[in-house]
Amino acid sequence: MLNTIMKVLNSGVFFFAAVLVAFTGAAQVGGIPQYDSSKISYRGNIIEFSTGEMADTTMMTDETTGEEKMLITAKEPHPILLNGEKIYSQEELYEADTTEGIPIRMPVLGSTMLKEYLLNNMEKEIAQLADGDYLIAISNIITNKAGAVVYFKLDGITQTVTNESGVPFSVTIDEELKDRFEDKIGELLTDVPQYPPATYDGKPVNCIIDNIAFQKSFHVEDKKTIVR
Repeated sequence: MLNTIMKVLNSGVFFFAAVLVAFTGAAQVGGIPQYDSSKISYRGNIIEFSTGEMADTTMMTDETTGEEKMLITAKEPHPILLNGEKIYSQEELYEADTTEGIPIRMPVLGSTMLKEYLLNNMEKEIAQLADGDYLIAISNIITNKAGAVVYFKLDGITQTVTNESGVPFSVTIDEELKDRFEDKIGELLTDVPQYPPATYDGKPVNCIIDNIAFQKSFHVEDKKTIVR
């Protein structure tokens, strides 16, 4: 069920027009998220996403013609409100502390700790992987004012291989094994131990934690994990 939930969350949900056609008015059954425009209802919480400017524009000079061209990069909507209250980014907290002298505290739970928690609790699943490097793609990890993980975007697990030219690229793993990993990751992420939350001006706040650790692969050798 968790795997089904996270697949629904991540299968193009942010293309709001298409999502509305498919999901508007649908009842929430068995914990499946209910979508309403830029909102997601998940496990009793409502997460709202940005709907403003959806692209970055940059002027670049064409090296061949010397003419300036506009490069448009699509921006994926990001979480901004949890149950109507602001979700702070770690960057916001850091900048407020250093530039405005506001007493803040970063959330104790970070992506490195979260990645270690997952890998330490997936020994059975990891033992089924062939030797090699793997990436777990997780983003939009939100902790609430109590320090609990209340939402995350899971894009699954892939193996990183290198071609003959030395260029690394990702390949999918066996579908059945991938499903087992996603089910287990979803299960673990919904039961992460609570840690002290982020604070802003001395008060607990919702926070989206970075996913830096998940941008680095972990290595499997002899059915065991070596974290990088």
